[in-house]
Amino acid sequence: RIILQWSCEKNYFVSCEANARIGSGHANSDTPILNMISAKDPFFATSASIASEVANAAGGYGSNNLTGNCFAEAARQGFSKVTVMNFLNTEYHGLTVDTGNLVRVALKAFLRDPTSFAASRVVPEFGRDGAGLCEVVKHLPGMIELNCTELGDEARVNASEVSDCSYPTYRFHHQYYDLGVHEICGRPQALFV
Repeated sequence: RIILQWSCEKNYFVSCEANARIGSGHANSDTPILNMISAKDPFFATSASIASEVANAAGGYGSNNLTGNCFAEAARQGFSKVTVMNFLNTEYHGLTVDTGNLVRVALKAFLRDPTSFAASRVVPEFGRDGAGLCEVVKHLPGMIELNCTELGDEARVNASEVSDCSYPTYRFHHQYYDLGVHEICGRPQALFV
């Protein structure tokens, strides 16, 4: 399972705690899981999000102990192959706005062999001795939570420089790394000169 931009928690987005469970509580606990979410997600982060505002309001609804990701729920349900990546340097719900490189490399690495990703590959590939993009936050047998940063430190650009139909307040990271066959094929010929 790939769970993007969702915290797997009881909050304003679901009608009850049972509806926040991974796979409605019926998923095979050996199913590998990759959960990627912004630590500052405007909908589900632990603070300054809609979920936290609704939960903490008078007569609020939702968990009073938001974690902002699926780690706690996956542990509660007994999953054994879980990787949670908290993206630190984006405040957007859409992870590809300014952390697209990290999303692409994480998805490619996970999909290469989902069963071994959490247990043996994520830290060597993304940690200090690998790409240096992630630090371990929590570790349980078969489960790992990481705080991660985008690949590439180029300055972000205003939305108007990227597209006429982008949200005007967005700032994009438009330097793409790890180009695949389709990205190379789709690049303008001028870039090959």
